[in-house]
Amino acid sequence: MRLPEIFKNPRVAAITGVILGLILGLMIGWWLWPVDYTDAVPEILTQGYQEEYLRMSIDSYGVKPDVQLAEQRWKSLGENAVPLFIAISQNPGSQDIGAILGFKAAVESRIGSITAAPPVISEE
Repeated sequence: MRLPEIFKNPRVAAITGVILGLILGLMIGWWLWPVDYTDAVPEILTQGYQEEYLRMSIDSYGVKPDVQLAEQRWKSLGENAVPLFIAISQNPGSQDIGAILGFKAAVESRIGSITAAPPVISEE
């Protein structure tokens, strides 16, 4: 079998190889063996799901207080934990305020203050 004359040009052959490789790679990655996430950390979830995770963690702590588990769940949210907690504190919805405060106290007992200090107004 002979290749057409156009594929004898190295540039055309390389471009064709790259395009065919991408198509084949996408077919394998999306249809044949797609990625199946298991045991993913909450830090990679969207903000809505992270909020649900934190609300669930607070409810769980309210039912069975476990300081170590509360800390672990807090840390699994990464840098979004503080803004999410503030949002939940400001809008608790049907969530028990006592559970929110208990969860906050448990986490703060392990890692220190979890809310930012109020801004300091300098007198100049």
